[in-house]
Amino acid sequence: MASRILFCLALSIHAGASVALGEEAKKSDKAEPTAPQISLIYPVVVFAGETNTMFLRGQNLTNITVLHFTNEVPESAIRIVSAKSADVPKDYDVKRIGNQIMELHVFVPALASATVKTNGIIPDGFKGTNIVSVVIVPKENGGDEHEPNGGFGSAAAIHCGQWIRGTIKEPGDVDVFQVRVEAGQRLSSEVYAANGGSMLDSLLTLHDAFGNILAVNDDYAGNRDSRLEWEVVTSGVVKISVQDANDKGGIAHVYALHVNCR
Repeated sequence: MASRILFCLALSIHAGASVALGEEAKKSDKAEPTAPQISLIYPVVVFAGETNTMFLRGQNLTNITVLHFTNEVPESAIRIVSAKSADVPKDYDVKRIGNQIMELHVFVPALASATVKTNGIIPDGFKGTNIVSVVIVPKENGGDEHEPNGGFGSAAAIHCGQWIRGTIKEPGDVDVFQVRVEAGQRLSSEVYAANGGSMLDSLLTLHDAFGNILAVNDDYAGNRDSRLEWEVVTSGVVKISVQDANDKGGIAHVYALHVNCR
């Protein structure tokens, strides 16, 4: 009798194992969605207090259902509008620019006027997915470039403390801005681009009102983004130009220019 009980028990164990293996096989038949790879977000600056239309480019983006900021911002801040295939522009590598595009509406609550934050954006449900970062600034300190602004005669007027979102749209493109400064001030200007995933290798140049070069910076603090400072001697207008150091350009060459005077 004892041997029969053991034999039945063994059969039960093997039968249970077979059922378990069958369930595992069914699970394995249902492949997990491929993790997305985010190449770029643009623009690279969010204006707090208004709804921003932004875009992600990369691969397998259509597998993303939820995106959120990594900290301090409500999860409802990012709404996915659409995700679809996208052409790879000429001279771009699909692994760098991606073949899918996602449109987002991003709303971050208003910040204090002097507040600037950098925050990451990440999709839910995928381990090891890369995080892209954006700068969040109060909307009163934000603006977008307006073409034409490719020469000293068409330089766009901006003010101290402002963040300007722009794109070097094509090879050889140069964006020029002008700002009024006062003697005794220290002018600083910086480009946020590569640090946010942009392909732009920025070259930042400061000119006087007549176009003479006052200062130039290519790479700053060990990365491709640019920053320069200048002691203002004479009150008046100075001009700031942004371009790619290798004369490249296109949709992935986005940037934000920040100008400050103190």
